[in-house]
Amino acid sequence: MPLETMTKDDLDGFMMGEVHYENALDKLGKPKSRARLYNDACNLGTGAEMYFESYDLLESIGIHKPEYLNAAIATCDLAIKTQGDDGCFAKLWDDDGNVRAKNGTVGCFFVHPILIAYRKTGDEKYLHSAKRAFDFYYGDLSG
Repeated sequence: MPLETMTKDDLDGFMMGEVHYENALDKLGKPKSRARLYNDACNLGTGAEMYFESYDLLESIGIHKPEYLNAAIATCDLAIKTQGDDGCFAKLWDDDGNVRAKNGTVGCFFVHPILIAYRKTGDEKYLHSAKRAFDFYYGDLSG
């Protein structure tokens, strides 16, 4: 059944997974051209990490791609800009950088790339953000 004709009762968030479920909720009853996909913390955090890794690998063979480094830093900056006071990163963003879902442990995927951003830039905002996030996620997952 297409999402355009489904209702919320037709969706099973446990079977779909939370990111797919939240994307599907936004598409319900809307024509395909109006439906938006969201960008989740798992894929954005991992993407930032892979941009850092790609940048380093290319540098090691003499190819300079600053746009890879800039993309990684910009992605980390988005996470920090929308980080909660409690240290939690958002779960979903739209293509304009607006938070679509605030809470969820999936934000933990940003801790490592933000530490890499700190190592590369020396900017304390990255270290401070990663420490706050680690404290939040460690506390959330351990207790």
